[in-house]
Amino acid sequence: MVELWKRLPEHARRAASVKPGAHRSVEWYASVGKFFRQEREGAGLDRHQVAARMEVPVNQIRFLEVGVPTDEELSSDFVEKYARAIGKPWLWASFENHFRNQPDPTKTHF
Repeated sequence: MVELWKRLPEHARRAASVKPGAHRSVEWYASVGKFFRQEREGAGLDRHQVAARMEVPVNQIRFLEVGVPTDEELSSDFVEKYARAIGKPWLWASFENHFRNQPDPTKTHF
């Protein structure tokens, strides 16, 4: 719990300055977490197994999947390592296409 309390102020600061539903909003982070959790569960693995395969603390996996990741945990290196750990190397591209390459719904495009 201590580690979570350390993360929350930075997470709140980042997400609070973003419109609801936009990239890096609370809703966006929650969707990202759900995406990774569902992919891991679909692979039939628990968080401890993934953490062991990645050689990271299980809390890094937990926080990613509950929607309070650090920028490092959303980096290409970390996500690619996660994808390999769950046996889905294409997951990075799917994450990029779904969460990073979408237009911002809060902006009007003409």
